Amino acid sequence: MSAELVDEFEGNSKLIAFLRVASTAGLTFTIDSTEDEISMFELTATVYEDDLGYWYHEVMEDELPAGLTKDKWLTNLTAEDLQARSVVK
Repeated sequence: MSAELVDEFEGNSKLIAFLRVASTAGLTFTIDSTEDEISMFELTATVYEDDLGYWYHEVMEDELPAGLTKDKWLTNLTAEDLQARSVVK
């Protein structure tokens, strides 16, 4: 499971990833078509220590190592990707 945390005031993004995670409840959200803002949603999950010994990994988007793209981070990140590029935590 991965996410992009956007800081609109500072104009930067942090990418986070949990390599070993299991959903423990269904996704809960409501849609209000009269609102301009995106609705909050809730996802309950259990995170496990990964093969690298970490619970999660993070990197500022502008500090992604060469060869590792934002798309890769958000869709198909593996421990091998992080280990090969020396990305820690």
